[in-house]
Amino acid sequence: RRTYDAWLKNHIVPKWGEYRLNQIQPKAVEDWLHTTFDSWWTKHGVQAMMNRVFSHAEGYGLWEEGKRSPSSRAKLGKKTHARERQIPSFEETAKVLTLLDEPYRLIIETCIATGARISEVLGLKWKHVNLDAATIKIEQRVWHQEIGRPKSDGSRRILGIGDLTPRFRAKASDDEAKPDQFVFQQKRSPGRPLWDSGVRDAL
Repeated sequence: RRTYDAWLKNHIVPKWGEYRLNQIQPKAVEDWLHTTFDSWWTKHGVQAMMNRVFSHAEGYGLWEEGKRSPSSRAKLGKKTHARERQIPSFEETAKVLTLLDEPYRLIIETCIATGARISEVLGLKWKHVNLDAATIKIEQRVWHQEIGRPKSDGSRRILGIGDLTPRFRAKASDDEAKPDQFVFQQKRSPGRPLWDSGVRDAL
């Protein structure tokens, strides 16, 4: 939301605020996106936001129903990234992990060790953890605090946690774990899972 507010205040309104909707041309939007933003993903996000402005206008009868918005016809070109994307080495990964506080370190190490998605790890309850067998069972996921089924039937699976088992065992003891309790829950709101965005911020 803060990002959207910033885009509106700093870019969209200063550039297009004085135009009527039917005065905005696709080529002008396209040129503006390419000269204003470096990141392909930012261009995509700003374009999507402008599309929603037209969609909202349509709901109020200010834009012809079913007519494509000029912003949607702007071409963004090939996906690019502002910074070169790199996969860290094992040594670099280890250095990052040593700087993380718990439980974020255990969450990310679980993702690395099992290949599970972060949403699946945050969806774990203690009833899904078998400390004797050293496994976790993926039965659900948490995304933006919404609990749901994994992406596909094939995503429901049992994964080994190996050397992480003693850490999970220690956490279960510290948390006085109960079967229906989330493994990784919020300190301020016990009973609710951690936010995925919080884990990313920590990383």
